[in-house]
Formats: sequence, structure tokens, C-alpha cells
Amino acid sequence: MSFRLENMKTIKSGEISNMKALSEKIKMRNRDHFYIQETLCDKINIIAELKHSSPSAGSLSGDLSDSEIVNKYISGGASAISVLTETEYFGGSYEHLQAVSSSCVKPVLCKDFIYFEEQIETAYLCGADMVLLISRVLDKETMNRLYNKIKSYNMTPIVEVHEEREIENIMFLNPGIVLVNMRNLETLEMNFKTGIETLRKLPSSVTPISASGIESKEDIRYIMNETGTNNFLVGSSLMKSGDPEKTLQEFKDVY
Repeated sequence: MSFRLENMKTIKSGEISNMKALSEKIKMRNRDHFYIQETLCDKINIIAELKHSSPSAGSLSGDLSDSEIVNKYISGGASAISVLTETEYFGGSYEHLQAVSSSCVKPVLCKDFIYFEEQIETAYLCGADMVLLISRVLDKETMNRLYNKIKSYNMTPIVEVHEEREIENIMFLNPGIVLVNMRNLETLEMNFKTGIETLRKLPSSVTPISASGIESKEDIRYIMNETGTNNFLVGSSLMKSGDPEKTLQEFKDVY
């Protein structure tokens, strides 16, 4: 099935019953909270992402297990771990999130297309410290409700935008962290120019994260020089590298 952003809400709605069953099975979160604000302290901070496939890159699964990948991420200097929990197109699950967070000593981000409070509750019970909200797929009322729901669980909301015009639609939240996706989720096209312009327009009160398209430390250096941003979410290039620990260390060694 080809990726269509407009289908995601229907897909997520169909997963709610399974999420409720998983939440009832877990019953209680069994993990301390870790806070991303406390780990974004290096010259270059990388949120390393665990994902098994993507619509743009295809299969990303290699020979390493999830736990081996996460351990190499942490050894390589990751500031946090992102786990794709979207099943249909990215091969993820909330069980993956639970397994990763159970032994992870870094903040863990639940990365999905979030539309419903049940998704947030399941992310919390599975050990997430952060939850991503994608502004492009949410109206203001829903975004506000979900944002506050995340905070009510003592988790950190991260709001995603792609274009400059989306910034004004999220500032009513007074967001602490904004992720700028270099990829347009509607077309799946990568656009560094749009992403860089968006990063430049974020107010100084916001902690920025640049996501998607990082293939080398030269990409990181370029975005840093153009925007001043030193926080990056990197997934596909690490998953494909064969040696995520070494690759992550190289990405952090920009200067």
C-alpha cells in the first residue's frame, strides 16, 4: 500500500481496540521518567531513531536486534532514542516501544501519527518520555487537547512542523520543543531549503530539532551553519549504516 497521509487517521482509529487491550495488559508504567531537556547538553545532540522501514527508504531492518541497535546508539553518544510505533508503513509497534524503554537510560520518544488520547495513554504505559504531535494532521482544538494530555502524564510534547506557515498555528501552545521535518509528509519529498527557512523562523524561546535527510556529518554541519540548530533526529542513515555506533560518533564529530 502506498503512503497517503490523509488515510492515517482512519488507520489509527482502527488500532484503538488493540491499544486498549495492550494498556489493560500492562496496567502500570514500570519505568522512571527521563527528560530530554536534561540530555540536550552536547555541542551536537542526536536523537537516534529505531525504525524498521519507511515509505521513502523501504526496509531498514538489518542483522542487529532492536536491543543491539539501541545499545549501540547509546554507546555512540545518542542524547535520546526515538521509536517508530506506526505499524502500517514503518514496521513499528508499541511493543517495540515497551521493549526499548524497559532497559533504556535515555529519554525515549514515541513517534507516530497521534490523533487519539488512547495512543498517548499507551505510549505512557509503554515507557515513553516524549510524544510527537504532527501539526499538519491536527486542528488547533485537537492539538491543544492532546498536548495537554501528554503533559498530564508528565511526558514532554514535541510538536512537528515542516513549513514556516505552520509555526503560527502552534505558538498558542507555547511549545518548548519544535521539530522541523525536512520531509514533506504529503509528497514525501525532501526539502532542505524549506526546512532551513522554517528553523530560522522559530522563536528563541523554542528548542529546535532538525529531522529527516541527514546522511552525513556534512549535512549536520550545513544545517548548523545555516540555522544555529544543534539538535538532530536521525533514523534511516543510522539504520542502514551497518555500524550505528561508529556512524553516530562520526555524525557528532563535526568540528
